[in-house]
Amino acid sequence: MTFSFNVTLNTAGLDRLLNSLSGASDVIGRKVALDWVADMKSHMSRSSPSAPGDPPGVDTGYLVNHLEVRQNGGHWGIWGPRYGVYLEYGAPTRRVRARPWITPSAMRIKGQLPAAVKAALGFR
Repeated sequence: MTFSFNVTLNTAGLDRLLNSLSGASDVIGRKVALDWVADMKSHMSRSSPSAPGDPPGVDTGYLVNHLEVRQNGGHWGIWGPRYGVYLEYGAPTRRVRARPWITPSAMRIKGQLPAAVKAALGFR
């Protein structure tokens, strides 16, 4: 049985701001999503199982190998196996403690947004 989850970047304000700038928001959204996936993959734990509170460990590689960046309805998003959400927040009924990996990654890459905007607009 295959499940999936998605993380959507809400770029509504940025889209309005950049609407007249020939697809700059699309370029930015795609770059941020790709950078986010790369960061999540690069920060997976090398030990499996990982300790609660640490990013998930890579055992079979299914989670890492099934993270995808896709465009849906004009917005870029990240799709992956549903169990990634259980790893992020834990699953108390299954006695799985949280192994955050999505939120810490977002915190690491959020500082890259100004540079992505400048590059998309042609500023150096």
